[in-house]
Amino acid sequence: MNVHLYTTDKSVFNLLKVLPKKEQIRVTAIVVPENRISTKKVIELTTNVKDISVHVQTKEGDLLEELPSADIAISWFYSQIIPPNILQSYTYGILNMHGGKIPQYRGASVLQWAIINGEPDLGVTWHTMVEEVDAGPIWAESSVPILPEDNALNLRELLIKEGIQIFPKAWNDCIDPRKTGKITDLTKGQRYPQRKPEDGRILPGMTIAQVKNTVRSLVKPWPEPTVKVGGLWEAIKGVSMFNIDGSVEYETLGGGVIYLVLVNNVVVKRKGDNI
Repeated sequence: MNVHLYTTDKSVFNLLKVLPKKEQIRVTAIVVPENRISTKKVIELTTNVKDISVHVQTKEGDLLEELPSADIAISWFYSQIIPPNILQSYTYGILNMHGGKIPQYRGASVLQWAIINGEPDLGVTWHTMVEEVDAGPIWAESSVPILPEDNALNLRELLIKEGIQIFPKAWNDCIDPRKTGKITDLTKGQRYPQRKPEDGRILPGMTIAQVKNTVRSLVKPWPEPTVKVGGLWEAIKGVSMFNIDGSVEYETLGGGVIYLVLVNNVVVKRKGDNI
C-alpha cells in the first residue's frame, strides 16, 4: 500500500512506528521547507515501513505532478491547505488527526481555545478530510484531561501521545470497506478562528480563572500573553503568584514584575497604575 504523509512535526516519527506491520507500506513524507525531515532520521526511527521517500513542498499545486500515486494519506500537524483535487485523489481519503472534539471544537488553535474556555478535557479525533473544515467521517476519538497545572505545551505532548495511541483503530477502520465513520451534526458545534496576538491580552474585567487560563494557554513557541504597562502592551512569561490579598504577580520577559489587583475575583487595575 502506498501512503502519502503530510506533516510539519517531528513527532511523526513515533506515529510511523505504529503503522500496521502486516502490510507492506511505502511512505512518501510531504513536508514544507521550514520543517525539513531528514530521510536518514525517518528511516532510523521507523521499524515497520519498507520504503520511505521525502518530498519537500516548495509551492502550492506541485504535489500531484511530482508525487507517486497513493491509496491513502495521513495528515499529521500539516500547516498547508490541501486542495480539493488532492483530497479526492485517494481511494481511502486523507486521515487527519485533529487536536479537538468534533463538532464542538473545529477550526484552528482549538487546544488554546479549550484551555481558555475552562474545558475539563481536550479532544483527540482522527477523521477523513473533506472540503469543509473538520467535518469528515470520524474513525477514532478520545480525550486527555486538562488539569489545573497544565499548559498548552505539555497538553500538546499529551495530545500527540493519545493521537498515536488511537491511530491503529482509525487506520484499520478507515481502510475496512465494512466500516463506516461517525458523522456528526456540525450545527451542534463551533468553528474557532486562528488566535491573534491581541487575543492574549490580560484585560480589566477578567476573572481570576480567565487570567489563569489565558496565561497558561499561551506559552512558547506561541506568542506570549500581554498586559498593558504605561500605555504599552508588555509580554509576560507567566503568573509568578496569586496572592492571598487578591493580587496577581506577573513576571515580564524583561525581568520585571507587574501587580494586578483583584476585587471580587475580577481584575480591575494594576497597583499604582490603571490598565
